[in-house]
Amino acid sequence: MEGAPRYIAIGNRIRAARVAAGLSQEQFALAIGSSRRHLIRLERGEHRPGRPLLEQIAAVTGREIGWFDPEAEPHGRQLAMALLDLLHIQVRDLVRAELAAAAEEGDTS
Repeated sequence: MEGAPRYIAIGNRIRAARVAAGLSQEQFALAIGSSRRHLIRLERGEHRPGRPLLEQIAAVTGREIGWFDPEAEPHGRQLAMALLDLLHIQVRDLVRAELAAAAEEGDTS
């Protein structure tokens, strides 16, 4: 089930903030008082979080609640920043994996 574009944008921001906080879906769901299944639906944009849940998400991630709402921002700047945060994390993880693989190859030589 696909959500409305606004819900998808909110879900993308929730995912970006969770990843930036270094939390797994299970850890984050527990921290916000939700289930992993519900979190997955939120991140996909299939569900829109109510105000109390969004406040909890903001508190756990250290973000302002308005950061999650794409309609509250001028010209998509905040979304771009969220996507850059997510990209940075993915690149960092890729580099770490490559370094670990290289180190492992060095150990077996």
